Amino acid sequence: MRGLLIGCVVAVAPLAAADPPAPRVTNNNYAFGKKYTSTVTQVALDRGPRWKADADDPPLPARKAIRAADALKVRVAKLADGWTWEFKGAALKPLGKDQWYWSVTYEAEKEGVASFGPWRLELIVLMDGTAVEPVVTTDKK
Repeated sequence: MRGLLIGCVVAVAPLAAADPPAPRVTNNNYAFGKKYTSTVTQVALDRGPRWKADADDPPLPARKAIRAADALKVRVAKLADGWTWEFKGAALKPLGKDQWYWSVTYEAEKEGVASFGPWRLELIVLMDGTAVEPVVTTDKK
C-alpha cells in the first residue's frame, strides 16, 4: 500500500511595518535655537469627542485646554534665565466635520529686553484633553 504524504508549505515573510498615520496638522515653532514640531493625525482626532454644530460649548473647556498646555510647556520648553513664556491666547481651530482642537499660544518675554522674535510657542490640545507633545530638535536655520 502506498503511503499518503500531504505536505504543507508555509511561507513566512516579515511583516512590513505599518505606515504611520498621515498628519492632519503639522505645526512648527522656533525659539532659542530649538524647533518644536507638533503633529496631529486623523487617528488622534478620531479618539476624541466631536464638537457637534448644535452644541454651544466645545467638549473641552478653554481653561482645561490651557492647563494641559501649561503643564506640557513646563516640561518641554525650558527657557534661559530671566525669560518666561507669557500666555497670549487660546483659539479653537477646525479640522473637518465636527472635529476641532485648541491652539494655545505663548511668547517668550524678558523684562527690559526687546524681543526680536517674537519667540512663539503654539501648543495643540485635543478635545479629549490630550496636549500633543512636540518633537524638539535643534533649529538648523
